[in-house]
Amino acid sequence: MSALDAKAFWADLRDHPSVRFGVTVELMAKVARGQVYLATPYTRLAAPAGVYDPARAEDAAALAAQWQRWLAMRGVTAVSPIVQSQAVTRDVRSWKGGAAAASLALDAAFWTRWCSPMLDASSAIYVPDIAGWRDSDGIRHEVSSFVARPRPVYVAGWP
Repeated sequence: MSALDAKAFWADLRDHPSVRFGVTVELMAKVARGQVYLATPYTRLAAPAGVYDPARAEDAAALAAQWQRWLAMRGVTAVSPIVQSQAVTRDVRSWKGGAAAASLALDAAFWTRWCSPMLDASSAIYVPDIAGWRDSDGIRHEVSSFVARPRPVYVAGWP
């Protein structure tokens, strides 16, 4: 999806009844019920220009973990597929080598299937204000899934 399409996607959600923008972690502590799916950007952070970089992948996971920790400290149970998947990818890197880890890390179809049960089990989705969230194909897919159900979508940033 182009940057223009991404902008239109978020603009179309501005008035959607199940989507709220500008939601802080403090507000999430008041509105969250049950497990919350933490949707954070990964691919463009971990693989700038399409080339997987293990250090950047670790940085992307660390950002997700930081938001997960902030939510946890306020009593919100957030599941982060990025934090969990980075541990899997790190293990593959040590077990099978860097090329195998890079292939797995960038396999969108694999991770979409793997994340699906977490999406299904979550009562809401939270998109923190991490650089790249607006342009993330994965986040748009996950948000679309919640909008279609309909389940609450909370976004820290503004479209």
